[in-house]
Amino acid sequence: MPERVVFVRLKGGLGNQLFQFATAYALARRTGCPLKLEIEYCRRDPIREYELGAFGLDVPLASASDVEHFALDQNWRRALGRKLAKRQTFLRKGHIVEPHFHFAPEVLQLQPPVLLDGYWQSERYFVEFAEDLRSMFARPAEPSPDFLKKKAKIAGLTTTISVHVRRGDYVTGKSAGKTAGSCTPEYYQRAVRHLLNACPGATCVIFSDEPDFAADMLSFAKDRLVIDGDPAKPADDLCLMASCDHHVLANSSFSWWGGWLNPQPGKCVIAPRRWFSRDYLFKHSSYDLYPDNWLALG
Repeated sequence: MPERVVFVRLKGGLGNQLFQFATAYALARRTGCPLKLEIEYCRRDPIREYELGAFGLDVPLASASDVEHFALDQNWRRALGRKLAKRQTFLRKGHIVEPHFHFAPEVLQLQPPVLLDGYWQSERYFVEFAEDLRSMFARPAEPSPDFLKKKAKIAGLTTTISVHVRRGDYVTGKSAGKTAGSCTPEYYQRAVRHLLNACPGATCVIFSDEPDFAADMLSFAKDRLVIDGDPAKPADDLCLMASCDHHVLANSSFSWWGGWLNPQPGKCVIAPRRWFSRDYLFKHSSYDLYPDNWLALG
């Protein structure tokens, strides 16, 4: 039996890793147990990397021997699909697999040793530690001169609205396009007009993997600032996004954190009501994804 530790399996991009970390961090705090990060999926992923290191977290990485207790033997691998179909969260030896997309309250009552394995995309897993988490991820551990220059430029503006337009694999990728799909121009235009009516003279700070497309789509906004992001440094864009006053999100976990990490109590965050494709929503409820004070627009 391993020691009383909360282990969490990190996978996906920075936004996904933040949800996974935050849920595990909150469980470790509730139980008074240490936390370790299992990043084997990140090491094997040809596209994604372990991204939380950009924030200089003082959290150890788990070794193979740390988590070998949680490995499923072949019989349990074959039974895994049946167990998930029955929505049983708790698997053999404390290997905790997320049972569904929406909030699973039983996770709050777990006792280590456990290995959390899922995406955990709801603030209800960690909201009581919001101040800690926002402090941890307020800025990169070693901010570059370019980051500091952009941060100062945003800070010098009177009122700012971050607008995250995600295209890329949401448009061209077969898997991502089927699950989510890019938000429509009508959604972005409606959301931005809503905030500009509430905040006349605000500057739209645009973050996008297709900046020309995004800037053209929002050409009606008088004041725009397009951030030339570095795909190799997603933490930079995330922190810049969070430094804005208000937010228009894409249907992206990265975008979600850009709005959530902003600590200002008076912020307005607008998110797309249809986070996933219609087919995906038939099987997965997304209502726990949205904090109560966010505005969801169609």
